[in-house]
Amino acid sequence: GDIVFRDLNGDGKVTEADQEFLGSPIPKVQYGGNVDLGYKNFDLMIGLTGVSGVQIINSTIYYLEGTNKVFNHGVGVLDRWQQPGDIAKNPKANQGANGGRNLRASDRYVENGAYLRFRNITLGYNLPKFDGVLGKVLQSARVYVTLQNFITLTKYSGLDPEVLSSGTSDYDVLFNRGLNAYTPPIPKTVLVGVNLGF
Repeated sequence: GDIVFRDLNGDGKVTEADQEFLGSPIPKVQYGGNVDLGYKNFDLMIGLTGVSGVQIINSTIYYLEGTNKVFNHGVGVLDRWQQPGDIAKNPKANQGANGGRNLRASDRYVENGAYLRFRNITLGYNLPKFDGVLGKVLQSARVYVTLQNFITLTKYSGLDPEVLSSGTSDYDVLFNRGLNAYTPPIPKTVLVGVNLGF
């Protein structure tokens, strides 16, 4: 029921010599763009951002599925090895020495961090010009709805693939980059507004 680590160099032992490069937290490609459309009194603006060629460590798996911890876990622990013959995603529940070995850094935690995010989607409507006194005072009026960070296309299984580091210190930014540990997701926001021109 324990994780089996591969002997990559074939010397019959699993040691530090069997480590290999699993990817980079620095994206190979970063991209973005804006779309601005209009039809009659309607306007639609979409802002896109994304990255590709990046690997990140989803260490929330370590905390939610690592059963040697003494706090509540995620539902992923239900798919764990429990008896001989089981084929499961997670190793057996273990508080002993092997429990720590099952949580060692490995490709188990490394995931594709590529994503395409619709950063802003704004739909607006320009009201027709008003008549009378109000039309003399109010030159234009526009109502709009904006969705921020509502759509993210990714294969990443964690909360949010857009992570820089697990902390804010210089050390974290340099050495913990691409490590998603307790990093809160970027909030989804709905904005409703009115633009008035006098």
